Amino acid sequence: MPISVQPLNHNVFIKEDTLTETTSSSGLIINPNTGQPISGRGEIVAISDSTIKKFKEENGVDVKVGDKIHFSRFSAEDVIHYDENGIQVKGYQKIHMSAIAGLAQ
Repeated sequence: MPISVQPLNHNVFIKEDTLTETTSSSGLIINPNTGQPISGRGEIVAISDSTIKKFKEENGVDVKVGDKIHFSRFSAEDVIHYDENGIQVKGYQKIHMSAIAGLAQ
């Protein structure tokens, strides 16, 4: 679900995948703001055209809104986002394009 924001400075906004209860808790990183584990997986919800071009130049791979990615869990920052009714929606993260570790198949 894309959000109406234009990331700057080669940042990418993602909707983080939630971990299931069956996920092993060994070695998980806990987000200090929410107390929840950080999965390191998500879906791109906002990315600028310049970031898409730069990522293609550096990595030879196209990325776009809707792509599932793996990212560095240490680089994610929470993003405050509100839906059309003004209700805060959690689970959005901002990462730099260099934090994208790979595309999920």
